[in-house]
Amino acid sequence: MAFLDEVGIRLGVSDEMGVYSYRVILLGGRRVVIEGVKRINCFLENRVELEIKGGILAIVGEKLKITKYGEGEVVLSGFIRGVSAI
Repeated sequence: MAFLDEVGIRLGVSDEMGVYSYRVILLGGRRVVIEGVKRINCFLENRVELEIKGGILAIVGEKLKITKYGEGEVVLSGFIRGVSAI
């Protein structure tokens, strides 16, 4: 079970979360978890671009590091300044 699926079940919002092609959860501005990732298009210390269904998700910040990548999930750590679909 994916991390966000478990969080959704515990919060009682798993049905609402299941209709999206990707999910993003920001944890305190220092870590971000993204599900539904097809591949990493760009990885720089201040910008990461992820291919998701229907587009690109851009994460900007400082000292970004990939701490997990696999099974459609990416976890980034660093100083997260913004997340946007482009």
